Amino acid sequence: MTKANIKYFIVAVLAFLILTQDLPAQKRIAGFGSSVCNGTGDELNLGGYIGRFRDIAARHGWEVISVSRGGDNTVTIQDRWEKTTTAPLKPVSDNQYLIPAKPDYIILGLSLANEGIRKDIKSSRDSVFTRFQNGILRIIRQCDSLGIRVVIANCYPHSFYTPDQYDAIKQMNLFINTLPYPGINLLGTIDDGSGHWAEGFYRDEGHPSSGGHREMSFAIVPTLFDALEKGKPQPPQKILQHKNNLNKRFPENTGLVTSISDTMHSFTVSFSMNNLSDGEILSIDALGASADTSVYLYKENTRKGLTVRASDQRLNRMLRIKDGILSYVSGNSILASAGIDQRNTIRLSVTHNTALGETRIYLNDKKIVNVNERLIPEGFSFQNCDKNGTGNILVYRSSLNDDEIGAVCGGALLKSSLEIFSPLDETYGKGDKSIENLAQSESKLVLRQ
Repeated sequence: MTKANIKYFIVAVLAFLILTQDLPAQKRIAGFGSSVCNGTGDELNLGGYIGRFRDIAARHGWEVISVSRGGDNTVTIQDRWEKTTTAPLKPVSDNQYLIPAKPDYIILGLSLANEGIRKDIKSSRDSVFTRFQNGILRIIRQCDSLGIRVVIANCYPHSFYTPDQYDAIKQMNLFINTLPYPGINLLGTIDDGSGHWAEGFYRDEGHPSSGGHREMSFAIVPTLFDALEKGKPQPPQKILQHKNNLNKRFPENTGLVTSISDTMHSFTVSFSMNNLSDGEILSIDALGASADTSVYLYKENTRKGLTVRASDQRLNRMLRIKDGILSYVSGNSILASAGIDQRNTIRLSVTHNTALGETRIYLNDKKIVNVNERLIPEGFSFQNCDKNGTGNILVYRSSLNDDEIGAVCGGALLKSSLEIFSPLDETYGKGDKSIENLAQSESKLVLRQ
């Protein structure tokens, strides 16, 4: 090696040392749960919803792994903290123990089905419900003691759930939303409205297909872990009360805009207004989407599944009010409409389930519009905030069901898959301004005039 080469080599080594010595260690997220959390049903072997989130998280500097085991519940999962001399209840491989994986965060992914909620006797179902609640809290306490932070994946569908069992799932998810921990609303991405998997998005009664796992992965707020790592606190448990004359806070002709930085499928946009006037309220910029058929083998049988794909068609959906009629509009076409009382403070919620192909609009806690369509949203705009007295904007990465809409209208702030929460309780001046977002994310809502 010549002297010149030696010189260049030394410079290169020093530069490498300088560039890397202050780089933080990559943070790790582990999926810790049962078969769905482990990717069962994913015929493409991409690791299920946890595996698909791995690619999204990597763009934000996170490593995602899975230490899940099929069939686990809040009891059997207890033998997977670390190896001990006690024989495990079920076979455990080395990569299914939590503590040796050294995660900074876990996504806790268990189900009421494995816990035994499908028992016929109501008293048994009630005991299972309570055991699951206590078990989740016990796991959280253990993680807290180890310095591992927890994000809770909410309960999800099963093809054999009865109406009573579906009610239990929804009630459990409402309970999870009361805990001081972030959550992921998996149910709202793939629920057919009765607690079963959306048609075409499941492999068997207990597991989603590849297309189903993909839909579930979009319910995870992409910047959630960035926000947690920076110490962003939990949002309040209650939605702040909508005060009178909130329209006085905004300059004339004010709009609020948020864009979607990472792919979103199912969504809910919910907001209150206290001074409704004729005109545009909400605009949704989106791509059209279709559910394409894929064929795969399951137990030597040919199965057909669906996967949502975006089209090149750009769509705009608009909410408008005129003469007491609320219209859901596409271009010059009215897709649906309903009467509305413009004299009172109201909450409007637009919720879309991409797998199911359905948009629902609620006036307070009552569904008033139902439209069959598939959308992939790219941004939301709120118009005439000054005239309408817009307040308490919520944006979720999942479709809220009737019970959840009712809870929001009752003042509860559901945190699972919450990307934006802006109370809008300040007075704003003219020009572009980033509005405070209390949700645990780094998404922005911008005031524009």
